[in-house]
Amino acid sequence: MKVLLKICMASVIAANIEAACSELVSPFIISPKLEETVSTPTPIIIGMAIDNKGRPIKKGRVSVYVDKHLAAIIETNEYGVWSYAIDKDHALCDGFHSIDASIKPKIGSLMWTQSSLFYVQATHLPAQDLCATAYVPYSNIKYPFDGSYINNKKPVIVGQLLSADYTPIAHQAVIIKINELPEVVTTSDKNGLFFYRPDLSHGLYTVRAYCLSCDTEIITSFEIDVTAPQQPTIITPQEGSLITDGVVIVSGYSQSYATITTFLDTDTFGKITHSNGQGYWSTKYSVEDGSHAVTARATDRAGNTSALSPAVTFRAQERMS
Repeated sequence: MKVLLKICMASVIAANIEAACSELVSPFIISPKLEETVSTPTPIIIGMAIDNKGRPIKKGRVSVYVDKHLAAIIETNEYGVWSYAIDKDHALCDGFHSIDASIKPKIGSLMWTQSSLFYVQATHLPAQDLCATAYVPYSNIKYPFDGSYINNKKPVIVGQLLSADYTPIAHQAVIIKINELPEVVTTSDKNGLFFYRPDLSHGLYTVRAYCLSCDTEIITSFEIDVTAPQQPTIITPQEGSLITDGVVIVSGYSQSYATITTFLDTDTFGKITHSNGQGYWSTKYSVEDGSHAVTARATDRAGNTSALSPAVTFRAQERMS
């Protein structure tokens, strides 16, 4: 099937969310995912807004910009989810496109922005599905991502039903099962999206969503982990040690596959490295002569953050040649 694309500039899509809560985390850009390739010039942009306690931001105002021009003002639903379907008059050309989602509280001037980049390749769409049956490669559970780790016991499950030509399948009943137990029957909206917010606990979960009329099942698995990791242990440099070559190796142990942020002296942003399967991590700094202190913090795959490790102090003094 040949698709004629409207000639256009590289498009920039920005979502500006104004919410009542003054303490928000970054808006999730659920779809398209970072560096995902989509096979349609008119993708549906999906995002989610939650507060710093993992609760949905309801009725948040979302302004969607395409090519830096305002395309629509949308309100988040009861699950904090918003979506915008790019229409044929604003079809995207083949190539890279970016999404920017910004949250600006109504109180204060703090703004949180998240960006994503995706690629449109719409010259080889599959044949149109005249029966509008859900096409499994395109229909999926958008969030939680398959294989992901999350630290929210009440996550919003977001799924989407699409046909083989990317047409949303609306107003269809969907049975949602969690770990094989039926939970709820919900209905897809105009963009093919369906939602459910279960009350879960720490552990592994498999979510199955079955569309009755489509005879289609889509699956995702994820793990809920709300336990903060232990603070990292710094093994080098040793307390009170002397560095003589102007370079210090900071290393230690923590939870495996964690993101480690080290802080040297008055640095407030930190330097990021990652622990391996055995929990070992290392990074290095160039240091000037004098006394220094280093600390470290661990963040696990679910986003839980440890306490800051005790400071290790050392002294640097380059040898005279």
